Formats: sequence, structure tokens, C-alpha cells
Amino acid sequence: MKRAFVAVVCLSLLAAACSDDTDDAAPPPTEATTTTAEAPAAAPAPITPEVVCVRFDGAVFFAYANDADTPVVLDDDSSVLAGARADDEPYVPTVFAAGRVSPAFYAYPGDATTAPTWTVTGPDAESRTATPHADTPECTVELVTPTVADPRTPVLEVTSAAVSPDGGTITIDVTLTGVPEPSVCSDDLTAEPAEITMDDGDGGGTVEGTTSTWTLPVATGPDGTPGGVLFPVAALVVDRCSTDGATQSSWPTGTVGDVPRGAFEDLRNGLSTCVRLVDGEATASPFSPTERCGGPPLTGGARTRPG
Repeated sequence: MKRAFVAVVCLSLLAAACSDDTDDAAPPPTEATTTTAEAPAAAPAPITPEVVCVRFDGAVFFAYANDADTPVVLDDDSSVLAGARADDEPYVPTVFAAGRVSPAFYAYPGDATTAPTWTVTGPDAESRTATPHADTPECTVELVTPTVADPRTPVLEVTSAAVSPDGGTITIDVTLTGVPEPSVCSDDLTAEPAEITMDDGDGGGTVEGTTSTWTLPVATGPDGTPGGVLFPVAALVVDRCSTDGATQSSWPTGTVGDVPRGAFEDLRNGLSTCVRLVDGEATASPFSPTERCGGPPLTGGARTRPG
């Protein structure tokens, strides 16, 4: 009996030894891994141009909607204005802020038979065209109020007037106030310094900055006595907004009172000042067509924006 028990113990020990050898040979357990499939890339967002309204003077106001979350930059061939005046070209957007921007710019018809149209080929490679139609609304203050608020109140005024010692010429100083250096831009664009120039109302004699000096000869009245000088001076303010090294020039829009015509447009049309000689002193006053003032006559029509 004792031998049988010893044999059983020996067999049990051998079995344990075999079991230990088997465990040592088994490969170590591996950690579980999870594979996550990458989300498909979002489709390129479209840019949709639209016609906002047509103003009483024929100007067509355009807006756009950029469905991307960030600004988009296109080349000139992807944002094309047709049927408009050449001086409107520099203000056609190629830098698009995210969201809707209205008005983005406006353009005058190039001739009496063709209305301006705007075609944009967006990042989605789709071309979309905005064209005014017979049912396009006439511009109102509400329609042309910009989506990006513009708090500026520009004022162009004559700050001094002086006659030369010989009485032959009058010199005036003109100053533009109410226009801080930074441009007004959408929040996701960088506001660059605005470009400000003044000229003689016909696009000539351009001077950069917010001050300018102008000198003209004194006109002689029918009776041979010295008259006055009519000074037409205009100012042009161009906003510049940038992203990723690309800069967009735009011309501010807005309203004055109940007229869909912004204060910056009044600057563009110019300040006409009549400077008269009174007891040998130069006296400046706003020009009135009912008053006589020497100097070159005003030419009718709207002045075009320099390109």
C-alpha cells in the first residue's frame, strides 16, 4: 500500500512539473488594440455671389456667402466682373471672409445696354453667377447697410485760405477727419491701413494722406475786379483687408440719412468750395450754384473712382 501511495505522489509531482513547463513555454498575452477609421475630408465649401439691389443711379450692389469657416482666397480668374466700368475692377473680391458679406462691392454698367454680372468659381470648382433682373429690388437704406458696421464719420473741410501777397492766387488747406488709420474689415481678416488720397475732383493732382494744399489763380469779374476761386477737391478712402498674404481693396459703402448713398461717396464726389476776396482777405464758403464764383466751372456727372 505504501508503494502505491508513493507512486501516486510521484505521478502527481511529475504532472505538476509538466504543467509548469507548459506554462513557461506559452507566449505572453498581447494588449488589445482599437483601429479608428479616419473621417472623410469635408467637401470644399461653395462661395455664392448675389445681387442685393440696383440703385437709382444704375449702380448694382453685390454680396456673397462663403460657407467655409475661414477666409478663402481666389485668383482673379475665379472672380470675374463683366459688363461694368473698368474703374470698378480693383474692388471685385478675391479675398472672401467667412459667412455673408453685404454689400461686398458695387459696380456701374459699362454701357446703357449691359448690366454688370459677377461670376465666382469657388473652392468646390462650381461657377455661380449673380445677375440683376427686372425683379431686382431698388436699393434702400436697409439693403445697403453693411453687415460689418462702419462707425466712421468722414468730414472733408477747408481749414485755411490765404491770398498771395500780389493778390493773384489763393491757397487753401483741406483736411479729412473722422477716418482712423485701420480699415474696417470682417473679424476674420486683418485690417491694414486704409489708403487715402485727394485730388482735384477730376482724378488729377493726386495727393496721398489726410491733408492737402491747393493753389489757383484769382478770377476777374466782368467789371475787372477780383472775384473768387472755385476749388473742387475730392477724397478717396479705400479699405484694405488681408489674410495669408493676400490683400483685398474695397470701397466703403453705407447710407446718409434716408438715402442709400454713403458719406464716403460724398467724399468721392468732392467738396466744392468758393473762396472770395473780401477786403483783401480770402474767405471760404461752401459753393452754391446760385452764387457767382470765379474759376473753372464744374463739369457735370459723377466722378469715377481711380483704378
